[in-house]
Amino acid sequence: MDESQKKPADIHECIDSTLLILNNRLKRNIKVIKNYCADLPMISCFYGKLNQMFMNIISNSIDALNEKYAELI
Repeated sequence: MDESQKKPADIHECIDSTLLILNNRLKRNIKVIKNYCADLPMISCFYGKLNQMFMNIISNSIDALNEKYAELI
């Protein structure tokens, strides 16, 4: 869903929601360690686009790790 206006967003919340969506793709061989900055300010952004960006980065990372793991076994 495209948004026409920027709105405040918590980056930690965006990452957490993306990880929740992608949780079923995380296999036993992938461990996610979250080390968030405690005082990170809210940012003004297109919330949907920010979530999509995190989705793409994390999804691509999962694919790369699964591919590398498959090569090792």
